[in-house]
Amino acid sequence: MPRVQDISQFDFRCWIGMPRPMPRAHLHSEIEINWIDAGSITYLFNGATVSVPARRLAVFWAAFPHQLLAIDGLGCMAWITVPVAWLVQWGLPRGLVDAVLSGGLVIETAEDALDEGRFRQWAIDWRRDQPWRGIAAREVEARLHRCAASTPLPAAVRRPRRGAALGAPIERAVRFLAEHYTEDVSVATVARQAGLHPHWLMETFRRQCGLSVHAYLLRLRLAHAQRLLATTDRDILAIALDAGFGSLGRFYVNFRRACGVAPGVYRKRLRQA
Repeated sequence: MPRVQDISQFDFRCWIGMPRPMPRAHLHSEIEINWIDAGSITYLFNGATVSVPARRLAVFWAAFPHQLLAIDGLGCMAWITVPVAWLVQWGLPRGLVDAVLSGGLVIETAEDALDEGRFRQWAIDWRRDQPWRGIAAREVEARLHRCAASTPLPAAVRRPRRGAALGAPIERAVRFLAEHYTEDVSVATVARQAGLHPHWLMETFRRQCGLSVHAYLLRLRLAHAQRLLATTDRDILAIALDAGFGSLGRFYVNFRRACGVAPGVYRKRLRQA
């Protein structure tokens, strides 16, 4: 798995195999869909530990740092990644789109008996030339519509629960960042919330989360801005301030560095995709 400092690009991809716990968090810009045929998996996602049961779709935006912490059982797992623009353009119910782009992990409430065959076929089709990849993409779109139709929101959006996956002080720090990233947050403030000296917070946070406090905070703010660019017509300055950047210049520099294009170009490409 890529290191969290790398913003990997998967685009549309389908693959299937045996899952393994991840040594550290990672992130990428696509929507991720997970499914496991037996047992369960536990994620650290957006400052929370979340358990995903077998034979249920789990849908989330991987722009938020996430880590597969544990696997219960010997299930075979399927992964799908799709560009965030597709989620916006597929005409899915607004509740599902908003829940995912706001940093929620949506877990389907009922299983679909055909999923195992679907995921295996999509993994095969993805490795083939067109038109098979296009066919797989349209079937993934239809499967998400089925998920939205059968899954009541917001009840299906998993909320943070207490856990000890990262150790209590760093868990408190991650939770505080997830709840206050749009504010003027300093390392000293986060350290107080975690009950650590700032120096120990920075060292322990990097060791356990795989990135610095500042990098984690920046990633949350960028995800917030991407969501607003994708789903609203708000002015870019307003988006920058709403996401917690403090100035338009700082927003442009960090957004271009992370996404490769200016915010306006990013929005335009989403709508032209």
